[in-house]
Amino acid sequence: MTDPPAGRRGDLPGGPAAGPPDDPHAGLPATVARADAAVPDLWRRLGLPGLVDVHVHFLPPRMLAAVWAYFDQASLQYGVDWPVT
Repeated sequence: MTDPPAGRRGDLPGGPAAGPPDDPHAGLPATVARADAAVPDLWRRLGLPGLVDVHVHFLPPRMLAAVWAYFDQASLQYGVDWPVT
């Protein structure tokens, strides 16, 4: 599945998530928003104090340069800056 055009995420199966514009789930498919909203309950039931998504990408140098270049131009891609440092 390819990413939908900007501003069209609500057209995905499950329909858009309801909520105020500042809602982090706004515009996501309802099924994704529900799954995302369930995460805090999951880590609490596991007795964890919280959850952090830490992951690493090991890429060949040329591909890593291409990824950095893409995010360096995020304002052109997404309409907002996406600083990756």
